[in-house]
Amino acid sequence: GSLVLIILGILFLVLTYRNWQKPADKNSDQPSRFSKIIDGITPLKALVFGGAIAIINFKNLAIFLSAVSVLLLSDLSLATQLTMLVPLVLIFCTSVIALVGIAMLVPEYAGIYLTRIKQTIDQYSRPLGLNVPLLLSGILLYQGISGLL
Repeated sequence: GSLVLIILGILFLVLTYRNWQKPADKNSDQPSRFSKIIDGITPLKALVFGGAIAIINFKNLAIFLSAVSVLLLSDLSLATQLTMLVPLVLIFCTSVIALVGIAMLVPEYAGIYLTRIKQTIDQYSRPLGLNVPLLLSGILLYQGISGLL
């Protein structure tokens, strides 16, 4: 388990370095390629796209599987494990639940809110791409090295 955490931490460090080496986008007022795709997507394509992203998104998948394995390998009873699994799944689905919730609860303002969210992500994509993997690598390396000691 500890070696897997160390390997994942190193992979996140490599991802951070790779993101750092990419030049900053000088046309930050232009929408990103991702934003252009999102603007022209139909509901059916969004469903397929969301499912594909959920399956192939290595970072979230690795973190989710690590959390599930820690829970299922614990000494807790099966009933407790299954009870704790529900909030875990909800935590990892929060981004989807929040976006769908906005669309359902305030449909007249959903377009405005979702556009603001997309613009914020576009605006801060570089800092997010550098700091989030760096933070995750630090956490994973710390846990992995602590587990070996």
